[in-house]
Amino acid sequence: MSSSCSSRTKKRPSSPAPEARDWATLPHDALLEVFLRLDAHDIMWSAEVVCKAWRRVAVEEPTLWRRVDMTRVPLEGMATAVRDAVDRGGGLMEAFSGPWDDYSLLFIGARAQSLKSLHLSYGDNSTDEIFMLIIKKLPLLEDLDISPPFYDLSAADKLFETICKACPLLKNLKIRFTPPPDFDFDEAILMECVDGDIYRTPMMCELRSLELFNYVFGKEQLTAILDNCPLLESLHITGHQVDAMDAQLQAKCARVKKLTIPFYSTEKDSGHSDSTEDDSEDESGNDSADDDSFIM
Repeated sequence: MSSSCSSRTKKRPSSPAPEARDWATLPHDALLEVFLRLDAHDIMWSAEVVCKAWRRVAVEEPTLWRRVDMTRVPLEGMATAVRDAVDRGGGLMEAFSGPWDDYSLLFIGARAQSLKSLHLSYGDNSTDEIFMLIIKKLPLLEDLDISPPFYDLSAADKLFETICKACPLLKNLKIRFTPPPDFDFDEAILMECVDGDIYRTPMMCELRSLELFNYVFGKEQLTAILDNCPLLESLHITGHQVDAMDAQLQAKCARVKKLTIPFYSTEKDSGHSDSTEDDSEDESGNDSADDDSFIM
């Protein structure tokens, strides 16, 4: 009995410790496949500082910088990070996402003119003037999503028109104005609503989707959009409509598959319905015409 117990309690020989892997010796192709799954923040602030071999892949592979997402990059390091990413892309960058910054926009406009997708979130260090200057250097854009600073309504003067003229290949356009917390649409007069020349929306032969948030618009502007965007399938506008639509304009709206604007909402798949100022009062007596938009 004792001999049996002693045999069971004998220590088994320990297995040899696994050899330490030298990550710097991984094949270049393997490293590239790993890096392609990381965003700009993970590459610049983590992967590329591991060793010289990893940094060589991060710096010398333009493929990594064709689609750049800077949304997680610290703001204090944004300007340098954008400059490095654009340089590493070697003029091949096709998509960029990040905060709106004048310095970064100037760099992108000068060295990343192959962009097809540009998403800019609201930033303090930004101006409409710089954006309208740079957008003219990016004629290949197909997808544009921006949140312009909204210092006052006149700051948006001709922004929509400038974008349409500069980017004839656009398929998706989203403009989200960021008004101050105490902003009151009832006191607003947007230059685009009183200057007839601005209603001359350029022909947008490729545009499929248009979204305008916190926008002030009139019948003439809406008509120009519908007449000059023949392939438009989705139109979403929130904000303030300065005048009611007539039957002719409603007929134009009905051609859009998905439509959401103040006082009127329709979706072809489920029929359509329209609301006017006459029935904008709900059962409780509250005026619902002040709502930013209808949700389909």
